[in-house]
Order: sequence, then C-alpha cells, then structure tokens
Amino acid sequence: MPRLFALLLCLPLSGCLLQGNWIPTIWGGAVLEAGTVQSEDGCTATVDAFVVSVLQGALLTPEGTASAVLHGGQLFDLVPPGPQSMASIDVRKGPYPETVFFLGPAEEPGPNTFVGRGKLVGTDNAASDLNPVLGNATEAQRDAMIAAGATALVEGTLTCVSGGVQEARAFRWLLVDDEGLLRCAGPSLEIEGGSFGASVLTAAGERLFPDPEDGSMLPLWSAGADGVILLEDVDAAGLQTPLRDRLRSLFSSEAPCTWEALDPL
Repeated sequence: MPRLFALLLCLPLSGCLLQGNWIPTIWGGAVLEAGTVQSEDGCTATVDAFVVSVLQGALLTPEGTASAVLHGGQLFDLVPPGPQSMASIDVRKGPYPETVFFLGPAEEPGPNTFVGRGKLVGTDNAASDLNPVLGNATEAQRDAMIAAGATALVEGTLTCVSGGVQEARAFRWLLVDDEGLLRCAGPSLEIEGGSFGASVLTAAGERLFPDPEDGSMLPLWSAGADGVILLEDVDAAGLQTPLRDRLRSLFSSEAPCTWEALDPL
C-alpha cells in the first residue's frame, strides 16, 4: 500500500516524469518585424520578406549528443511577428547547454537524416498540427528558393539620396551559400519532466544591409540602376560575398551563434 500511495502521489508531479518537450522557435527581432532599417547615411531599407532555410536542428546534451532532432525542409519568413514555432519535440528531461541548426540550400522536405553526432532520442513532431507546412513561407517563395538552391530570400526596397535626389530601388535576392552549422551555446536550457522548454533562434536581418565598417547602405544602393538592384549587380560590385558573410553572422540564441562549414559527405 505505501508503494501504491507513493506512485499515485508521483503522477501529477513533473519531477517523476522522464520526458518533457522542446519547442525550438525562430524570430527576426523587433527591427525586422517593423519592416524598415535605417542607416547612418540616411538610407532606408524596407524589408517585405526575409526567408531563411533551416535544413535541420538538434538539442544537445552536456555530453554533446543529440537528444532531440528537428526535421528539415523548413522555410521561415522572419518579417511577420514572431517568434514562430519550428516544431514540438519530445525530449528526455534534463539540462541542454547547446542547440545546433543546419542552414543551407532549400530543398524538398524529406526523411529525417540528421547528419552528426549522438543518438536520436526525441520524437520528431515537425509535421504535426502545430506546424503542418514546415514553415510560413509562401508556395511561391518555397518554389523559388528550391529552384535556386538558396539559403535565404530577401525582398524589399532600398531608398537613398544621391546628388540631391531620393530614389527607391527594388531588390529580390536569392542568396546561395554552402550548407553550414550554426552552433548556439548559451545559458543551459532545463527541460522538466511533464513540461516544456523553448529556445529562440534570432536572426538580426537588419544587419544584412549596412556595411559593418561604416554603417552605410549606399554601396548596395549604388550597385543598382533604373529602380532595381539585381543580385548580378551586387556581385559585379564585389558585394555578394560580404552579404553572404553577414548572413552567416546574423544569428544568436541569447549569445551569438557561430557558423561552421560542413565537410562534404
């Protein structure tokens, strides 16, 4: 009888349960949600879409093994208000000091084939009712990114004053990059049994536009002409590689995340 009584007492207590829930979320931050980015030289970027491709992710134990794996093929537009849930995944209770996310060329959603270390313990739930379409990107955005093999799609207008004349130039950039690993270490996430813990991957998209040296957006604007800034123009001006490098450095999860190249399989 005492054992039965102890079991009945234990059921409602989270400390007696072995599993909890990990909810990874992604957010563009307050500036990107507002939709406008100001630079020190008086230019303004109006951002209509900022879509990123999350190929996969994992929640790591203190030993560095994956205790939960996030399904891939997720495309998120970070301009709408967030944070936005990427999944709801069962995970063993305990401390998790690090999250990792794989970013890279958009692809059709497929089987969960986590490339990395450790044993899959959690149950992937990314395609459940909580997240039926693997991200909030539109069908047109998804098709364009998959066709181009793009890691990000950034769309809007850049307005600057040159020669006393103000001009807005439209851009729609499908940014292509190699697959990389975002390693996000920070304060330990504690998942309690019978409860959940949420982590936030923040992409400070406003940092994509200004030159990090002087805060100017005029070089990007000057690369275009006739009301548009094509990605070919950005490349011809020698600015596409800096854009790619800035894209890699935008992410944080309480502390800045580091981008690591993945070795070819």
